[in-house]
Amino acid sequence: DLQSFPFVGKRAPELALAAFSEQEKYTPSDVRAVVAFAAGLGIRVVIEVDVPGHTFSFCHSHPEVCPVPSCGAQNALAPNTNETFDLVQKILADVINVIGNNLSKEDLCVQDIADELGLSRSKLYRKIKALTGKSANQIIRNIRLEKSKELLSMTDMTIGEICFKVGFASPSYFTKRFREYTNTIPKEYRQEKIEKKQNIIE
Repeated sequence: DLQSFPFVGKRAPELALAAFSEQEKYTPSDVRAVVAFAAGLGIRVVIEVDVPGHTFSFCHSHPEVCPVPSCGAQNALAPNTNETFDLVQKILADVINVIGNNLSKEDLCVQDIADELGLSRSKLYRKIKALTGKSANQIIRNIRLEKSKELLSMTDMTIGEICFKVGFASPSYFTKRFREYTNTIPKEYRQEKIEKKQNIIE
């Protein structure tokens, strides 16, 4: 909108096309410089990125996601198009990427992800909730469990090794959460996968 500068990000650099001039947009180096300058003054900067709150950048670079031809900063994005879905997927991909890179970190929390993405904790929490209907903690746990399913199916790692690999504090807690998520325990899940593979071979 008229009070915001678009950000030249890696995943959607085309959003910066909405800048009113070359000087009116943020690059990663700009953000780092601001944060470094503030740190020198003893000030902690929390970066907030509005996606898709300020829609002018979106409607300028992605007119296919706009609800009306004259879409302005106050209009919402059209929620029922594949293009809007793809744009939202980019946001979720960044979140999932950060979680995946820190999966074995037992105490991984929303604040860690927010810091990595340059968002405030509350902003990230609201975005994830709005986009998925789940809390950020649920998303983290579900990604851990999905990875554990993959490891149980594709590797010979012990259940204890997998438990710690995906960031659970203890095998008993891992088993409890795994059962809630899949309606079976890790050992039985692995055995089912082995039997299915054998049946396919036969």
